[in-house]
Amino acid sequence: MRPAKTGSLEHPRLELLEPVEATTGGSPLAGARARRQLTVEEAARRSGLTRDQVVWLESGRVYAFRTPEDALAATMLLCAALDVDMHTARELVGLPTMHRSLERNPRGRLSVVVALVVLTALVAGVSGYAWRSGGLPGTASTTLPPRATVAVPVFNGGSDYNYARRVANRVKALGYAVPSVTPAGNFNYAETAVYYSAGERRIAGRLAGELCVPLEQLPPGSRAHQVVVIAGPARLSNC
Repeated sequence: MRPAKTGSLEHPRLELLEPVEATTGGSPLAGARARRQLTVEEAARRSGLTRDQVVWLESGRVYAFRTPEDALAATMLLCAALDVDMHTARELVGLPTMHRSLERNPRGRLSVVVALVVLTALVAGVSGYAWRSGGLPGTASTTLPPRATVAVPVFNGGSDYNYARRVANRVKALGYAVPSVTPAGNFNYAETAVYYSAGERRIAGRLAGELCVPLEQLPPGSRAHQVVVIAGPARLSNC
């Protein structure tokens, strides 16, 4: 990857699509939590996970975890905290229920946890992580340059410079180089997003997944080998 250059952004105006909000209405994990009459915070305390991690699992955003292994471990912890058994699991995913006696069978409960972990692995490998890295985990195509070698300028597109600075600090905390924090061409950006030029989708996708923000391509004619973050209006959390 060529070193990114600092300077003003070469695309003064970009229109963003409305964000797609994740829902947990059809999530088996959210259903299991509701049956236990637990809030997200209570489920997080029981499992030892953070609130965001519980939300990620319930909304299927397994790509938000650092690695697929982290997502699998978190799924196992959450299932254990929610006391998911075979009968409940089959009911929540819409399969015919089995006799309640299986609830007292440790092997039956273990099989449910294993099945959910395998399901998470498939979702993580085929969707989230494939989208974020540009390929399936474990293949040569997923090799990305170290974060410290990737320069990511941050632009203030929401008029709040202090928030743009906080976004820049978060990018730095992830290990990326942030050469500058400067105003965008306008302050009309609806939300924070990662933008990339041709050839940089995989690198930009990794950063977008880590920040939990949308991924957008820069207009044709933009400077090559460029990954930038444009900060929109301040939000409590993007995850």
